[in-house]
Amino acid sequence: MFFGSGRKNKTQNLPDGRAIMLNYGYFHLMFIFTVTFKYKYILCTKSSDGWAYKDVTKEEATQLLSGQELKPHWWWRYSLLIGPGLSIVIAIISSIVGNS
Repeated sequence: MFFGSGRKNKTQNLPDGRAIMLNYGYFHLMFIFTVTFKYKYILCTKSSDGWAYKDVTKEEATQLLSGQELKPHWWWRYSLLIGPGLSIVIAIISSIVGNS
C-alpha cells in the first residue's frame, strides 16, 4: 500500500493500576513517513464490569504521569514533514551555491 491512514493507541500504566491511553490519528506514505494528529487522552480504570474510560485533558494526563508527556515517537509525529523540509533546504543551498 502506497499510503494510508488510521488510528492508534499508546498506553502508559500508572502505579495504582490505572492507565493513561493516548488515541491519535495518523497518515502515512509507504509505512515509513508518517504524521500524527487529533490526540485524545483517556484515563482507563479497571472495575468489576471491565474497564471504565474517562476523557482527560493533556494537562491532566501529564499530571497523572508525574510530569511525563505521553506522545508518539518523534518519527511518527514528524517524518512526513522531513522530506519536504529537506527538499526546501537543498533547494536553498543549491541556489546559494549556484549564484556564487
